[in-house]
This record gives sequence, structure tokens and C-alpha cells, in this order.
Amino acid sequence: AGLTTGAGGAVVIESGTSPTGDDGTVTVKAGATTAFVVAADGQTSFSTSTTFAATPVIAGGDAAFTLNRPAHTTGAGTAFTIAGQLAGADTNAGGAIEVVGGAGLTTGAGGDATLKGGASPSAAGGAIVIESGTGATGTHGTVTVKAGSHTALLIDALGNTADVGDDEAFTLKRPTHST
Repeated sequence: AGLTTGAGGAVVIESGTSPTGDDGTVTVKAGATTAFVVAADGQTSFSTSTTFAATPVIAGGDAAFTLNRPAHTTGAGTAFTIAGQLAGADTNAGGAIEVVGGAGLTTGAGGDATLKGGASPSAAGGAIVIESGTGATGTHGTVTVKAGSHTALLIDALGNTADVGDDEAFTLKRPTHST
């Protein structure tokens, strides 16, 4: 930090380059436990330690926090994929992905989870696509929309049957016309 008013200095951690031009890696450790490694090609690996892996990664403070990629330099943006864990043995399922809103306290409501397509200043906005996975044999998973523990919509693996509701009575209605 600077001794006068204004911004403090930046901290840069940089690996060295060998005489043959090969870049080294950057490793950050907490004691004997490796927290993360940045390889010469920029690929970052986080610790596989059971202690580290069981601990949540916390980012940001009280203000809103956004995790995004920089603008593409020459063309259309590319995917930002968050992928579940690959199964470790035959016949075992892969790891799920959950996006969960924050929990409320006492009488406070839980936080929303919103999935939103991208905006455009002069063209159509981005679509929302919900797609089940496909197995090597071409078998698809189902798509289920739930309200709490109740199934609101279940689309079968072929996409040609949609069940609305569960075994309880339900109402499908349009909202009242506004004018």
C-alpha cells in the first residue's frame, strides 16, 4: 500500500522463462497444501486436497459480484462453461451442477435464481435453452421443472410428451387481459 493518498501498488506474480523459451508455472500454497496452480499455457488448476476441496471458494464482499470473461478481441463471444465432475468409475453418474440462491435469515425470503439470455442494443436478445444430456447410445435425459418439491412440467426423453403437474389437481390459466 502507498504511504500517501491514492491507489496502492499492484502485486504481480510471474513465473520465469527458461533459456529455451519455456515458461514456468505459478503455484500458490497454504502451508503444505497447494491452493492453485497456473500452468504456462494459462490453464488454472485448483487443489484436489480433501480439506481444500470440501471448503467453499468465497469471492467478493457485501456488494454484488460478477464473474465474466473479457470481451472477445475479433469476433463473436465464445462459451463460458461450468461443467460437473466426471465420474471416477464405470456405471457411476457424473457430478451435478446446482445454481442456488442465497438463504434468507429468520423471516427473510430466500434469494432468487435467475437464468437470463444476453441483451442486444439492436438485435434480438439471447435465448434460454434447457437441454437434457444425450448418452452414447442416443438416449436423452428428461427435462423437469419443479416448484419446490412439486413437478410442474416433465418433458420425456423423446421430447414428444409433456406432463403438467403431479398427482394433485392443477390449473392452467392465462392472466386477466389488462385493457
